[in-house]
Amino acid sequence: MKYIAPAAAIALAATQVSAGSMIEPEMEPMVEVAQEEPASSSGWILPLLAIGLMVALVGSSSDSTEAPAPQPPAPPPG
Repeated sequence: MKYIAPAAAIALAATQVSAGSMIEPEMEPMVEVAQEEPASSSGWILPLLAIGLMVALVGSSSDSTEAPAPQPPAPPPG
């Protein structure tokens, strides 16, 4: 009976020691993806459309926020 406790302790320690191994981990090779350069025309189309939209909005807005003054009624004929 007196050998059970030391045997259990040794068995427990042996499983913890052998849980890890000394094998070096395998590293996955690095894969480099070459990015394609965009076509030369695609870089300026979106900003050009945005500027055109801004010019159209500014050109169509009026500076006055008040309603136009009402016209006086026309005089009766006669």
